[in-house]
Amino acid sequence: MLKALSSGRAWFSFGLVLALTAPFWLALVPGFGFNNYTYSVLNLALVYSLVALGLNLLTGYAGQISLGHSGLMAIGAYATASLTTQFSLPVGLSLVVAALVTGLVGIGLALPALRLSGPYLAVATIGFAVAVPQLLRLVNFRTEGVEGLKLAKPNLPGFGPDDDLARYYLFLPGIALAYLLAANLVKSKIGRAWQGLRESEIAAQATGISLVRAKIEVFAVSGVLTGLAGGLYICQIGRVNADEFNLLLSIYFLAMIAVGGLGRLAGAAAGAILLTILPELVNRLSSLAQDLLNGAGVALQLKNPQYILYGLLLMLVVLFLPEGLAGAFTRLTERLRPAPEAVLSSVQPSGLASLDLGSTPALTGQLELKDLTVRFGGLVAVSEVSLSVPPGQIVGLIGPNGAGKTTLFNCLSRLEEPEQGLITWEGRSLLALPPSALARLGLARLFQNGELFKKLSVRENLLLGQHCRLRQSFLDGLLGTRRQRAEEEQANLRAEAMLTFLALPLSLADLPAHGLAFGQARLVELGRALLSGPRLLLLDEPAAGTHGREKAELVTLLRTLRDRLGLTILLVEHDMAVVMEVCDRLYVMDFGRLIATGTPDEIRRDPLVIEAYLG
Repeated sequence: MLKALSSGRAWFSFGLVLALTAPFWLALVPGFGFNNYTYSVLNLALVYSLVALGLNLLTGYAGQISLGHSGLMAIGAYATASLTTQFSLPVGLSLVVAALVTGLVGIGLALPALRLSGPYLAVATIGFAVAVPQLLRLVNFRTEGVEGLKLAKPNLPGFGPDDDLARYYLFLPGIALAYLLAANLVKSKIGRAWQGLRESEIAAQATGISLVRAKIEVFAVSGVLTGLAGGLYICQIGRVNADEFNLLLSIYFLAMIAVGGLGRLAGAAAGAILLTILPELVNRLSSLAQDLLNGAGVALQLKNPQYILYGLLLMLVVLFLPEGLAGAFTRLTERLRPAPEAVLSSVQPSGLASLDLGSTPALTGQLELKDLTVRFGGLVAVSEVSLSVPPGQIVGLIGPNGAGKTTLFNCLSRLEEPEQGLITWEGRSLLALPPSALARLGLARLFQNGELFKKLSVRENLLLGQHCRLRQSFLDGLLGTRRQRAEEEQANLRAEAMLTFLALPLSLADLPAHGLAFGQARLVELGRALLSGPRLLLLDEPAAGTHGREKAELVTLLRTLRDRLGLTILLVEHDMAVVMEVCDRLYVMDFGRLIATGTPDEIRRDPLVIEAYLG
């Protein structure tokens, strides 16, 4: 029953998407019979779909919640009108300049996002949406009275000044091009970085993604698209008034991408079209119903029925299509795919010959910690710890829970700031570097509780592991250049080779990571780390959740990484059988201090270690 209902929802959304897009294709047929008002509504739907595209890249793909896009749209509209009327620029050039100016404003809006996230960022952008209309009045734009700032509508030869069909022919190809360029970005290194940012900022930094750069890029792109939409809006309406760009409009845009589908380009278009066209149909049906009721002598007045529709629609989408129209359509297409073959769970490194980790690690890099101290208020989590990890060795860090091991790992990963001490890698201090810089220096980490990008596929996780190795630029990603396509092809081959190396079937590649078993997820996280081309691996409890044969296979894998790939490994582990069998040297911590160091045999006999940890 539930399966049939779910399938019905998906088919419903598929039919609705077809119904929503049908008017746009029919409108291209000469003499189809649409009147000028219909083309006006279609043009507004196209304009709003451009805003929804920018907002979906920002919120749906990058996870940065914004309620300030009405303000960005207002800036684009006013800039276009002002450049055209006051500076006599051609409309096309005014649109480009206005979009770029709004992109710069978007970068300014990104600054709060560097320190805020979630609802706090949303509140900050609400302030922006409320302030912009007031600021536009303050800078004394020429408004030409209550009708607002006017602009002569752009047109095509052979069409009248109020002929909306001409603007339809102008808008549709331009907005289709914007969606095509956005699709290129989403499939590139840039778009994957945005999605990694949405899933886990900690894991994103571990793969080499700069949070500052990723947030600035996505806010800028979103600003450019929204500013362009503002310019097209005044080209369609012919006037602009600051009062139109209020907070309610921002909520309206957010509703579009929620209904259409967060994190899906098609969702931006579907939601914008639905919430623009459907109210017009409701108003017409409402007028018809009102006439029928009046004819029957029933005095019932329907006021603003479109708001009732919005409320019902949002409730229905949240209840029955939580991933939006585009998400339901995706589920439908997934049902038509053949079922994947059974997924293996054992670790059998079998594809070493085809594994490409970049250049062969040179056995010269050494990690050094000297007098490292970390305090949380009055609690000393790590106290004057000094240790070294020689190249080409597996070094273990052990001790009871609360000994400070993970805190020390967080310092190495630059997620915690030590109060004093030094951390050097190959003679270079790491303390002045952001977390995202470590992957480029050859350091990779696995986290204790796992930090997979769970809403992304296994393939996308492995591609994100290669982020710091890919050289494609923003422009390469935007235009889908030959260089970008060749790099993506090689990156996909490396991802598939990693699955083979870890004895996981290739059919696993395009499945979502949240569906993996615990052991499989740990393997994929390890594969993602290896694909960054590391020389030093930081492993936080890699044997957690493994049993019997899996532990033996893990030991084999770690030895393979050391002996045949030349990797240096520092691991935190509680499983003493694994530690004693695989480590060349051990450090033991208790209450934030080092209490012993030596070979596994020496540590096994150390009385302090026996008393504090081994029992």
